[in-house]
Amino acid sequence: MAAFPTGFPNAALVDPQSGLPTMVWRMFLLALYERTGAGSGGSLVTLQAELTAETAARQAADTALSGAVTAEAAARTASVAAETTRAEAAEASLSAEIVVLRSNGALLARQWFLTA
Repeated sequence: MAAFPTGFPNAALVDPQSGLPTMVWRMFLLALYERTGAGSGGSLVTLQAELTAETAARQAADTALSGAVTAEAAARTASVAAETTRAEAAEASLSAEIVVLRSNGALLARQWFLTA
């Protein structure tokens, strides 16, 4: 990179006789051009390819995330159904035990009453 004077020019931007930038402004703009990359940016083809790849990667990630959310919802639904089934079975078992204990209690009370 060439060493150009980079102070901000205090001269007219355009030479009134030629209509071209003055030498001070030309050197300033050339220095600015060199400092900002000197036109070394990537091509539009490369930029488009990178943009397409990024778009595809984000879409794939969104699809994977959507699938994971769906799987999580299905797992939670199955878990709730399993817990409901377990609770209903426990309730039925407990109800059956209560019925048996009541009938046994009635038999014991009858036997006690008859023997007393």
